[in-house]
Amino acid sequence: MLDDGPRLETVGGSPRPVYWGVVVVCGLLGAGLAVVGLLALTTLRDARGAWGPGAGAGAVAGGLAWLAVTWTFHRSYLHDPRPDPRKVLVERVGDEPAVVVVWRTTFHWQPVFVSAVVLLAAGGWTLGLVRAGHWAWWVPVLVVVPLLLAMPDKVLELARPLRLVLTPRGLGTTALDGDAWLDWDDVRGVAVVQDNQWSVVRVVPVSRPGSWTYRRRRRFVSVPAPDGPCLDVPGPAFPVDHRHVVVAIEHYRRTPAARSELAGEAGRRRVLGEAG
Repeated sequence: MLDDGPRLETVGGSPRPVYWGVVVVCGLLGAGLAVVGLLALTTLRDARGAWGPGAGAGAVAGGLAWLAVTWTFHRSYLHDPRPDPRKVLVERVGDEPAVVVVWRTTFHWQPVFVSAVVLLAAGGWTLGLVRAGHWAWWVPVLVVVPLLLAMPDKVLELARPLRLVLTPRGLGTTALDGDAWLDWDDVRGVAVVQDNQWSVVRVVPVSRPGSWTYRRRRRFVSVPAPDGPCLDVPGPAFPVDHRHVVVAIEHYRRTPAARSELAGEAGRRRVLGEAG
């Protein structure tokens, strides 16, 4: 049954060779920039027309930062982490017991880290142009301002306890943009779909589900709302094999008498694929 279940890639919609190409090209660019900076600080420091110490140090720092960005890209798009059963817990959520699947967040930290690197680079570029009295000092500001406006919302996302919650009554998510909930009787099925960058496991409700609730998180600028009622879990967020989770959701949807398992260890074992 597991082998015939929905398939889910842990990366975006592009083939893996495309991502490997990005890693190789960015790694070579970062390493090359760092090497040029080191040469400017050492063997070329006395050469005529060579970079000054500030430019050499900036090149080294920029190259190392870009290598760090390349590493985070690899971790997000190409690294297959080992299953971590410790992220599947039995605890109380509100007033009821639940099985809680804590999301991985590496896939979400990566763009935030890249944005921070770009902000620092653009800020340094702007400062250098201002000190030099160059008329084009405002050009990097065009990059800085949109990122500065977006960063507070990214911080609010990362501060959330991202998770999938399964209880005897129903299931819900604390996701990047808000909190969603469905009762089991309103669940029609589970699908794997492509949503922007990621493949996601989507819990699909019946038409006009009476139990559907959605509450958007706090926002600094804006937060997108879902087009319709559904619960989405991005592929990279699963700390264990997503197919076991899908099978467990389908089991509890079809078998109301089994939902009481979600109050204890039996539900946790089924989510992990350890149920007999």
